[in-house]
Amino acid sequence: RLVIGFTGFVRDWDRLDRVVKWMASYSGPENLHLLIVGDGPARKSIESCAALHGVAERVSFTGVVARDGVARAARAFDIALQTNLVPYISPLCLFEYLALAVAIVAPDQPNHHEILEHGRSAMLYDTKDPAGLEKSIEALVSNEALRESIAAAGPSVIREKRFTWRDNATTVCDIVRTISP
Repeated sequence: RLVIGFTGFVRDWDRLDRVVKWMASYSGPENLHLLIVGDGPARKSIESCAALHGVAERVSFTGVVARDGVARAARAFDIALQTNLVPYISPLCLFEYLALAVAIVAPDQPNHHEILEHGRSAMLYDTKDPAGLEKSIEALVSNEALRESIAAAGPSVIREKRFTWRDNATTVCDIVRTISP
């Protein structure tokens, strides 16, 4: 299988129904599978959409997974989906995807620019393009070398940009030292 994955609490605004519809219409490999690590209020509508479009056997939900099991489940992903978020959030799953060396598809928005680089560490899609998400997924599905290159860049991004808990703690301590008497 070529696994497209998502982790989190699934809501309608994540638009995973778009991925399901794209999978049903995509003329590429039929080994595509959507694995959703989590649960949420949109689960039933996604399952209904998958059944309606004849791909129910290619869409799976793990249900709620304990925090320490999320990364283990996400190791199955070939492509990880980061959905459209408010501009001030920095989701933990994005850093997990980078650390796990999984190719990422994410919206092209300012808070992602701080972390991701289009074509190097992710495929960033235009949220105003009605097919932007699908085009980015398709680019990774159809180009194994690109998918592997983007996936391989993830751990380098973590190191280069110092996105570790230790580096964050050091930064905070340094700031406190400059303002403490």
